[in-house]
Order: sequence, then C-alpha cells, then structure tokens
Amino acid sequence: MPYTTPVTNHSAASHFNVADWTRIYRNSQLASSLAGIMLGTPIQFDAIVLPTTTTNPTTALAMLNTILANIERMRLAMVALIPTLTEVKDDWTAGAGTISPSYTHANQWETTIDAVWDYYSGDSLTGPLTLSADLTVATGTTLIVVDSINTAGYDIILQGTAKLYII
Repeated sequence: MPYTTPVTNHSAASHFNVADWTRIYRNSQLASSLAGIMLGTPIQFDAIVLPTTTTNPTTALAMLNTILANIERMRLAMVALIPTLTEVKDDWTAGAGTISPSYTHANQWETTIDAVWDYYSGDSLTGPLTLSADLTVATGTTLIVVDSINTAGYDIILQGTAKLYII
C-alpha cells in the first residue's frame, strides 16, 4: 500500500467517504511507521478493520476515534520537530446536539499526516520493490521500503549493522 496523495482541500461541499477513510488510515499507518523508525522508538498504532458503506454508525465513530488517536500519538511524537502541528481531537461522540467533525478537521488530519511524511522525505523512499539481483544493505546503513519487496528468487543480504524496514 503506497502512500496516497492526501486531500487537504476538503470543503463544506465535500462528502467524506470510504475512500477518504482508507487513504487517511493507510497514510497515517505509513507516516507513523516512518516516524517511529526515524525517531528510533515505536509509536503506538492501533489497527482497525476499515469501514464499508454498511458499517454501523456507532462502530464507525469508534473507528474514526481510533484513527484520530493514531494521528494524535504520531503528532505528539513529532511536535518537537514540527511545532506547527496542532492537536487532533480524537474523542468525538454521537448523539443529537453533539458537534461532528467538519471538513476543516479532515484537512487538519491529512495535513498532519502529510507534514510528518514530508519531514522524512517519504516520497523519496523505494517501494514496492522487485529485485532483479541480490540486494545488499551495507553495514551502517538503513533501507526503508514502502509496501513490499518481491525477492523474485534473489537474496537480501544485511551486512553488520545494516537495517532493513518494510513499512
């Protein structure tokens, strides 16, 4: 699952749909993984089963809050490096008279994820990768691959202190 170009210009006329959920969830998963690798400490990321058009609204709200809690934990881990990131509300509630997320919130979620991805030059990462020869990662270096590696029958050789991450 490669990083997908975020939508940071949602408007009042926008309709938040399953494709938006999927993009935000997967992009946050990649950006959080990348930030954890680069910071040298894992960032808690709670997995969900992505909603569908038939997902119960109460279940969907819990899923949304889980996604947003993941983004907020990533933001907190990065706030010293990107101080302009603002808090992501992750405790939305259901019911008449409660405030719902708006398009400005969706823009904030996607902008936060993209700021972390861009901070670590995520677009420059390799992936998915199909080998056409043995892959040697030299000692003292780190290789981060997005999505997957298809070895195509070739070997991956990690020398000494080399590190390989597949996110």
